[in-house]
Amino acid sequence: MEFLVCMSRHLFLTNLISSFYIQSHFQPDICFYGSHHVLDEAERSLHDALCVLSQTVNDSRVLLGGGWPEMVMAKEIDALARKTPGKKSLAMEAFSRALLAIPTTIADNAGLDSAELISQLRAEHQNEGCTAGIDVISGSVSTILRIALIFE
Repeated sequence: MEFLVCMSRHLFLTNLISSFYIQSHFQPDICFYGSHHVLDEAERSLHDALCVLSQTVNDSRVLLGGGWPEMVMAKEIDALARKTPGKKSLAMEAFSRALLAIPTTIADNAGLDSAELISQLRAEHQNEGCTAGIDVISGSVSTILRIALIFE
């Protein structure tokens, strides 16, 4: 691990961070990092976050997160597959199962019981107008609008 007191890229990142957190008293002056790749990745992540913020200001439409869109699409595709004759219905069912892999992965990556959460999520999505998704903070199925979990 390398110890860095002053570097132009570090100072750029420090000034950029402190300009967004003006009320905060935290202003990093020393940066610990393993390599230049870590600093490059931090800079890219910050750039991505700023791009999302600027796009949200320009276009305020958002998509709910927590596996909500995948559950809605999987439910609709399953309903359509039951009405579709022939081999097409098998492909549609397989695609629906593939969509369920996304909320399953969200739960798994958070260290939660994905089987239990997906079954709860499926039950919730049987109701019309459902906005339920996986809340990885509480480890449960919650209304995504209430916890303000959104995608760009």
